[in-house]
Amino acid sequence: MTQRRRATREQSQSTPKILIPEHATEFYANAIQVIFSAWDFTLLFGSTVLPSMISGQSLSQGLAGDIRIDAVVRMSPQHAKAMLRLMEKLVSEYEQQLGEIRIPPEVQDENPKSS
Repeated sequence: MTQRRRATREQSQSTPKILIPEHATEFYANAIQVIFSAWDFTLLFGSTVLPSMISGQSLSQGLAGDIRIDAVVRMSPQHAKAMLRLMEKLVSEYEQQLGEIRIPPEVQDENPKSS
């Protein structure tokens, strides 16, 4: 094997550096919606916008508020499946180190399976 081929193989096996540009926006998401087609998956990340206290509505009335979408991420089905596997691995590692992540019963069926 030539020196050039060996170097190329070593580079492809190394972990790439992650570069975060200064203009990258960080946000918190407590809501997600996933849409898919034959060609891609679209993930809509957002956060709950609480009802306005000015209008006389209070949180004790059980109002959920609206969802403000902060980011839209599109990816191929292959990338979505790879991300699913990675997230399953990371959640499993998290739970091994820090304990089980409990999902409240009232939100367990928030995303029913489509028929």
